[in-house]
Amino acid sequence: MTVRQAEIRALFDALANERACWVARNHYFYDTDLDYMKFIIREGLSILDIGCGDGRLLAALKPSRGVGVDFSLRMVEQAQLRYPELEFVNGNCEDPQTLASLEGPFDVIIISDTIGYLEDCQGVLSGLTRLCAPHTRLVISYYSRGWEPILRLGERLKLKMPGLPQNWLSTEDIINLLMLSDFEVVRREWRQLLPKKLFGFGPLINKTLAPLPLLRRLCLRNYVVGRPVPPRPLPAEPPSVSVVVPCRNERGNIEFAIRRMPSFAPDIEVVFVEGHSSDGTYEECLRVQKAWPDAKIKVLRQDGKGKGDAVRKGFAA
Repeated sequence: MTVRQAEIRALFDALANERACWVARNHYFYDTDLDYMKFIIREGLSILDIGCGDGRLLAALKPSRGVGVDFSLRMVEQAQLRYPELEFVNGNCEDPQTLASLEGPFDVIIISDTIGYLEDCQGVLSGLTRLCAPHTRLVISYYSRGWEPILRLGERLKLKMPGLPQNWLSTEDIINLLMLSDFEVVRREWRQLLPKKLFGFGPLINKTLAPLPLLRRLCLRNYVVGRPVPPRPLPAEPPSVSVVVPCRNERGNIEFAIRRMPSFAPDIEVVFVEGHSSDGTYEECLRVQKAWPDAKIKVLRQDGKGKGDAVRKGFAA
């Protein structure tokens, strides 16, 4: 366990008995967030909640099988006490043994307000693939990066539940991490331009203004939904490869290019495209072509000028 992870555990252990009070104090935000999660996740599914806290979200989704994992032992104890029909695990989701102990697959995996606290986001996302079926949906919800100073001010004024510094990831960051972990994005959404009810102004603004194309990027709440990338079938035969080498005044490098070419495919051709050199590069290409009869070497002379013209001629060949 790292020092930062120990700090996170200590904080949420201390907040376990207070979390319900914070949720009640900001009930409009939490209720609106829960309504959207219910909209995209129907009842009766098997759900894994990473960073489940006191289990409120998992229980509200009414899963056929619900499993929550949380780093805080006190949070897990609270969750198990309140929702005995669900399964809760005290563990570190960044520890491969924790994820290996879970029995999948699940219909839905949720990472709500947790991803910013992870030290190895990609490692966790990659570790979740073994708990997925082709139909599984991974739902990530988190605070918008632009709201960081406002949320910090809310903590200082004791209007928001305390937290620790975290990795503020943009929607694009999340999408890139999903792609690197063999997930593809099927939905992205922004919600809650005003996370307070304010005598009815909050719901009105969130219903009329928040969905607008430009304003929605200013919303507090971000959601990304991904699914596992279907496995690509292996080709019947390994692919052939063409290596295009534009060259101008490179006489001394032509043979070295062939000598150093790694054998990364069973069928490789090298296409030299010479660009009107003054040092005999074209003649050197022809010499190397004859000196290496077992290599598939083509030698072309470009018609126009510039590297772009040479590349296009090489690709055409």
